[in-house]
Amino acid sequence: MKQKLTPAVYCLIVALMLGAVIGSGQSLLGTGTAAAMSVSQLAPLVAPAGTGFSYQGRLLNSGSPVTGQHDFTFKLFDALAGGSQVGTTLTLTNQTVTNGIFTVSLDFGDTAFIGDARWLETAVRAAGVGLFTTLTPRQPITPVPYALSAPWFGISTKPNGYNPNRIVNDGTTVDSTNDVGRYSAMNIGADGLPLIAYQDVTNLDLKVAHCKDLACNSRTITTLDATGNTGYTPAVGLSPDGMGLISYHDNTNGDLKVAHCSNIECTDALITTLDSTGDVGMYSSITVNGAGRPLISYQDVTNLSLKVAACNNPSCTTAQLSTLDSVGSVGTFTSITRNYDGNGIISYYDSTNGDLKLAYCGDATCSAGSVGFLPVDSTGTVGQYSSITLGRDGFPLISYFDNTNDDLKVAHCNNDICSSITRTTLDSTGSVGTFTSIATGSDGLGIISYHDLTNLDLKIAHCVNVACTGAATRAIDTTGDVGEYSSIAIGVDGLPIIVDRDNTNTLVQSLHCGSPTCVSYARRR
Repeated sequence: MKQKLTPAVYCLIVALMLGAVIGSGQSLLGTGTAAAMSVSQLAPLVAPAGTGFSYQGRLLNSGSPVTGQHDFTFKLFDALAGGSQVGTTLTLTNQTVTNGIFTVSLDFGDTAFIGDARWLETAVRAAGVGLFTTLTPRQPITPVPYALSAPWFGISTKPNGYNPNRIVNDGTTVDSTNDVGRYSAMNIGADGLPLIAYQDVTNLDLKVAHCKDLACNSRTITTLDATGNTGYTPAVGLSPDGMGLISYHDNTNGDLKVAHCSNIECTDALITTLDSTGDVGMYSSITVNGAGRPLISYQDVTNLSLKVAACNNPSCTTAQLSTLDSVGSVGTFTSITRNYDGNGIISYYDSTNGDLKLAYCGDATCSAGSVGFLPVDSTGTVGQYSSITLGRDGFPLISYFDNTNDDLKVAHCNNDICSSITRTTLDSTGSVGTFTSIATGSDGLGIISYHDLTNLDLKIAHCVNVACTGAATRAIDTTGDVGEYSSIAIGVDGLPIIVDRDNTNTLVQSLHCGSPTCVSYARRR
């Protein structure tokens, strides 16, 4: 018997872009044969990939995975909210959903993707039953991996359309006015460009830089809050209305504050004191849950506890405040993301026991009574500088510092409830792994930026599989003392963007990677 699912509880959890990937170091032609082949021989191997792509998601009803036949509609837009529809509406009926997982093929034509940011809006219903329910928020479309290829070494003539230019890791100074860049954080705005928040150490202000290109070679810089000693440990999120949302600590008053940008460039903002009970607001992190509510995790410094603010509106002028964990001294190095069920999930440090912990919310407000806890890693003193993302499999992936061994570690949840965890040391060369930041790349694998304290370098770890049981690690900036306060995000071109502080020159800088693994001089066609 078919049952009509109520609109309020439908939730799309994970959306993945799948494509054919040409592995690093491989030729399209195979080993040892590239130089001997002519353009005419190449023709069968370079047939157009077409404009269609596979889209995979996970559908829940009241927090439980759905199984059965469903109808879907898909619309492409040029904005996270509002905006204009791009192309036609695709309607796919009687699609199989098994344990929440569905895979469909979508094709919006050859004019839909021209380099501008795109968002996908999905609507669903039980097959042939009732009206469609539109799922929110829209999902950003990242570039298809087939657009990346290994170098065409040894070939004198290339196929039509091949771009011979090499793509390098493009680093630039974002702001060098005064001593700046401490506590830097970054996210990709609704316009597809980086939005960077950081502290002006000289004036103890909160500043923001809106990049005008992916490499941030041009930017607009604004001082958002110059009242007292402020701008500590900021986090940058994207409000459901498409504007930037920045949480940070006001050290003068000991408050959690939030700035809701008034425009895409964030040249002005509505600033709200969200929590002023005691000294609160350090180590904040922002996400938006499946209900479209911004969630901010942070530490209550007075009570040494973990708190969360569930915003009541997109500009976060009011919020429901909850203390989640107050056992011992907890709540530093918080990092929050949206879990498989659409609710928040938070990684943080328990300094009493020296453990990495995980708090998962049982409802949209993350009220204290709805939260469960998991010890993620208790081997030695571990868990500082934690950063969390959802992997391609929809399960949490957490990077963090092993203080006992001075190593970079990662923990991968092997199921929805994180009752099984795989822990891996990714880098143990010297003292490495502070200031970690993790994202899921366009290839579906985790990529982590972090600091090498021994060599004072900025490093990258690119996971070799979804569980990140190994990684390719490399230093990507070795000029001076760099790599602290790193923050990583994936640009609309599918390439990582990293922001960090240059301690030698006391400035904030950004780096736009030339490949998904941040290997410079990767070729594209």
